[in-house]
Amino acid sequence: GWWGMNFAWSPAGERMAFARPDSVGLLELDSGVQRNLLDLKPLQTGGDWAWVPGLSWGADGEVLYTVAHSAPAGSNNPEQSPQFDLTAIPLAGGLPLPLVQSVGMFAYPASSPLQKAEDGTPNSYQVAYLQAISPLQSETSRYKLSIMDQDGSNKRSLFPEEGLPGLEPQRLCWS
Repeated sequence: GWWGMNFAWSPAGERMAFARPDSVGLLELDSGVQRNLLDLKPLQTGGDWAWVPGLSWGADGEVLYTVAHSAPAGSNNPEQSPQFDLTAIPLAGGLPLPLVQSVGMFAYPASSPLQKAEDGTPNSYQVAYLQAISPLQSETSRYKLSIMDQDGSNKRSLFPEEGLPGLEPQRLCWS
């Protein structure tokens, strides 16, 4: 489509994920075939731009984190729904899992590098994301910088403090 696609290499550089307004999936590098993992309703923006979801690989290369555009049951026009959920797509199988509901269209999840667990094994990581201050108006909303564990637990807001203006939407990265 005219809106284009975003791509992300896996942490080991062996696989390529893609995001476009109507789906998120994997690109088979040998054949160029796109395998959809999550189908989305494209957002009707009413403008000359298209919304493309943010996309990040989990640090272990086993999960994709993205933003799913969804519509409440019985919605008259699902393409205009203001509902965007931070979603994990397990690559070993299973259904996509919504981790944070009503996060906003510009959540831009970003996974941290692998971190040592309490027992010393390097198998855990965190996911940073932006949380819309006004989720139902996320196109124009300011955002809070938030963080959670890889499974969606231990969510907390890091910046700004309550009552202060939020951030403009922007892609996140870890040092």
